[in-house]
Amino acid sequence: MFVKTAHTMDLTLNFYGEKVVLRTLSLNHPMLKKGATDQDLKFFQSKLSETNWAKILLSLNAKADKMDLDDYGKFNLLKSFVLKYAQGSQYTKKALVYAALRMDGLDVKLAVKEDFFEIYIRMKQPTDYGYSFKNEGKTYFSTNPGGVHPVHIQILRDTFYKNAGLRPFSINLKTLPKIGTKIKKRSIRFYRKGLKYTSTIKYNEHYVDYLNDMPILQLGGHLLEAAIENYLFSELDDSMAQWTKTMNTADRQNFLLHMVQQAFSYKADVDYRKHEKRNTVAQSIADDFIDCEDKAVLYLFLAERYTNTRGIMLYNRDKKHVNCALEMSQNSAGFSFRYKSKKYLIAEPAFEGYDLSETDFSQEDILRSQVFLRNK
Repeated sequence: MFVKTAHTMDLTLNFYGEKVVLRTLSLNHPMLKKGATDQDLKFFQSKLSETNWAKILLSLNAKADKMDLDDYGKFNLLKSFVLKYAQGSQYTKKALVYAALRMDGLDVKLAVKEDFFEIYIRMKQPTDYGYSFKNEGKTYFSTNPGGVHPVHIQILRDTFYKNAGLRPFSINLKTLPKIGTKIKKRSIRFYRKGLKYTSTIKYNEHYVDYLNDMPILQLGGHLLEAAIENYLFSELDDSMAQWTKTMNTADRQNFLLHMVQQAFSYKADVDYRKHEKRNTVAQSIADDFIDCEDKAVLYLFLAERYTNTRGIMLYNRDKKHVNCALEMSQNSAGFSFRYKSKKYLIAEPAFEGYDLSETDFSQEDILRSQVFLRNK
């Protein structure tokens, strides 16, 4: 069965503020029914290869590459386009997205059970939220992590596309995607030694939305490496230059610590979200509330930007808390420790009133913590 239109048309999609346009002669595509089998999938893919939708999906993959989208960004582009322009049931639409991903050499599975029909992907950076299963020694994660997943599912066997050499989905936070720009401002206010400080910091709402639609990855150094537009900090740069012009490095580090403690309100994800959310710097600037790991990432970013000091994140599983530490170039007050031959001083961005080196952690708590750092 085919859905047909015969005229030439321009297909447009607003993808996070970026206008994506494709031209096609028709929107023919086969339909996939409920309860599909391996043979049904093969028949669908065979018929799809004879239609303009096959060309559309290949063009979308090429568009995604030109927009510097990572693999999950590509998935979201394909999904958004299919939802807007494909006809038929969820089975047909998900099969179209699946086919496009397979065309691009990505390792993806289709799982079925009665009304259930879902896409699962193998990821280079594992997520710790949502349903997953193992198949042939590999772990596949749901692309609908908040959905309901049956205990027993059937994996459709794909005999149409080549199954060798498939690559896992890779999320690349180091590269800014070429999407739209919608600048929002956030006022920051805090006190230090009886004085009130006020400035403005900006973020690109489209980029934040793009990041918020990514899977929730495990805590790691990738959060310290996420790209953000440099020009968004121009007003804060000017404020920091004025505020700290007479301060030494240690004073500037403490000044930034108190800024993060006060100007970005703390609330644990568990208190108001359905699941844990781990922010990049851009997301933390946009969010009304952030928690301990978000504050640690933000503080380390600001410390590097304004004091040229690098640091590491520390996660203590027993305390269920993330703090951080800055590299020391000389002796400083407070407990310091060594990691990979470098000396560090502890910081608590989540707790108001704590100076650099002050913490409720014992030396044993610090030394037992898991360390996350950015790649060189």
